[in-house]
Amino acid sequence: MIEIRQQAFKQAKAADTASAGTTGPKPIFDISVLPGDPGARMAIAHRPGKDGNSDSYDYLNAPLPVLFILAAGFQSTRLVVHSTSLANYSLHVSTPGDIKQLAPALELALLAATGSQLSHVSAEEDAWVLQATPKAASLLSPASSDEQSMCFYNPKAEKLVMMQATLDSLAQQLEITLGKPVVNESGLQGAYDANFGFPKGDVEATRAALESNLGLTLVKAHRTIERTVIDPLPAMPKPADQAAQPGKPAAAPGQMVQSIAVPRQ
Repeated sequence: MIEIRQQAFKQAKAADTASAGTTGPKPIFDISVLPGDPGARMAIAHRPGKDGNSDSYDYLNAPLPVLFILAAGFQSTRLVVHSTSLANYSLHVSTPGDIKQLAPALELALLAATGSQLSHVSAEEDAWVLQATPKAASLLSPASSDEQSMCFYNPKAEKLVMMQATLDSLAQQLEITLGKPVVNESGLQGAYDANFGFPKGDVEATRAALESNLGLTLVKAHRTIERTVIDPLPAMPKPADQAAQPGKPAAAPGQMVQSIAVPRQ
């Protein structure tokens, strides 16, 4: 549970106050990563900018996986974090635009600040494939407003809510509720609104709800699934090792490191 606490606003306000007396132009955007407070609980805060100021986002005392998911936009079900550290971190971001535009920069900042590296691993896995039935054309309801896009499952009410949401977003939510990869192969573009219920983890109930409400179905299949892996950086070689193998970079045995950004929806 992420608790939005007054502490987040107090710390963000204190940071603004500390920088208010500085001279010269303000940064167009700002990213900082700090050690978390071991005695504090996790909290997030978003303060919209006023009078030409940038929006401010604070993620306080959060584990590394949470920061990659909430701030950098990684898909939670496709992220694997190998870390020997249980430390929490606090991330501050201020930006004049959508925070999603800073996703690559946030990714690099988190990797650099925590001494981590990113790689991608693909493997064939059992999966559910989201497909359209002939009823989809009449049952899918195009988004009726320009509200912010969202798609989430409310476990307490056992309902799935789509607002201005794509079917890729729906597939991601179904992946969370079913605990198995879900791939969107419906071929349908656009954004949709929907609100319907089904018990979490119940495959047959989920399939029935999708067919009756959206004209979609889930088909069991094998698909190549890509996962993003965050590992600690390998230890730097000792001077003696460098002398023995001049010019050869340090690398973990059998480990390939890719320095590319994760595709985002």
